[in-house]
Amino acid sequence: MLNLPFRPRYPTLLALALLALLALLAPLAHAQAPAPAATVPDDAWRRCAALGHDASARLACFDAWAGQQAWQAPAATRPAASDTSVAPVAVAQAPASAAPVSDGARGGGCRNPQFTSLSRFWELETGSDCGTFSFRGYRPITASVVAASSVNRQPTSDAPDHSAPTP
Repeated sequence: MLNLPFRPRYPTLLALALLALLALLAPLAHAQAPAPAATVPDDAWRRCAALGHDASARLACFDAWAGQQAWQAPAATRPAASDTSVAPVAVAQAPASAAPVSDGARGGGCRNPQFTSLSRFWELETGSDCGTFSFRGYRPITASVVAASSVNRQPTSDAPDHSAPTP
């Protein structure tokens, strides 16, 4: 029997297993080498950007630099003292009528102009519903009705052999 080198049955599976093992060991290699400490805050990110040869070392450097940054909430803006003396603008509201207008007079439900067209189309608000058995067309619909008292008993056509025979 010949001694042949070891050949795995599933080379793709073996390659994936090795790749997974390397991916698990990669963070351990970077955990032992701390990122260089920066003396000037602006100097640290420039030093990380200069590490163009090794992408993983560059990423580790930027991660360490980002971890050193202290997040500060933006200062809340307060209105100036002169702005507080300005009275708020009053919004005039139309008085409610004593007798409510019926839905039929206003267009009712999905045709009520009180609601926005978006709200009427998707029936978003209470009162903008068309109802279960009401029909609402996408576009205006017309139905044509043609009536005549005489019947054409001898239709003709310009195409050959498509005319009615003479009675």
